[in-house]
Amino acid sequence: MNVFYAKYVCQLTPWPEELGASFAAMQADPTVHTTMLGPSEFTIVGTLKEWSCLDEIHTIDCPTLLTNGVDDEAQDVCVASFFDNDPESALGDIRKKTVT
Repeated sequence: MNVFYAKYVCQLTPWPEELGASFAAMQADPTVHTTMLGPSEFTIVGTLKEWSCLDEIHTIDCPTLLTNGVDDEAQDVCVASFFDNDPESALGDIRKKTVT
């Protein structure tokens, strides 16, 4: 998992203190993470497996900036559905960076 996180979540070394603290808190009490996703991001078996908000995206009534990057967890294929369903959104593609 550390190799995945270093490439797609945060490419800074060392990680910002706040990000490290978030991961430490999740490891100390993984209840929310395992309930929503399951034991790993690679096999979603939790409550978010079938959940989607795409049917509600069109109700956003303010400008929205969506960001992603080539080496980001949120790849183009993921962000495109949000962009396509929100007429007031703009897409900021941050090349060669993760969005942290």
